[in-house]
Amino acid sequence: MEIRFATLEDLNDLVSLLWSKAKEDDGELNEESYAVFKEECYNYLFELIFSNDHHLWVAIDDKEIVAHMSLKILKGFPEPDREPRIIGIITTAYLKKEYRDRNLLESILDAIEQYRVEHELFTIIVAGNIDETGVFERAGYDMQYPLLARTSKR
Repeated sequence: MEIRFATLEDLNDLVSLLWSKAKEDDGELNEESYAVFKEECYNYLFELIFSNDHHLWVAIDDKEIVAHMSLKILKGFPEPDREPRIIGIITTAYLKKEYRDRNLLESILDAIEQYRVEHELFTIIVAGNIDETGVFERAGYDMQYPLLARTSKR
């Protein structure tokens, strides 16, 4: 198993993986939806891979991407006599169903933790309802800083 940053060569496989997640969430999606999704997702991932403030890790098994997790970096306002705090937000995480008995998301989270230490991030926040496997709770994430949010209905 290999854990690494996503590259341009991964784009088509990532789009397929994210489509699998979308279909898992909404079984009503069809091929017409896929055509639009594919183009939008491909363009988004292309920009993300070249971004300095958004990172995407993947887990590879037998040359196939089976999991991913993304981290958005936000730099805080300047503070007197101190470097601005840098915050990471885990915005997405997904693991193929057939791999959920393995610790792949935990392995990606270990890589993100190493990144957090090396880049001196103040904290990492998990955004949204992406902890369906309990990986973040098992890794020690808790409700230290409750977030207030207003979410648009889809």
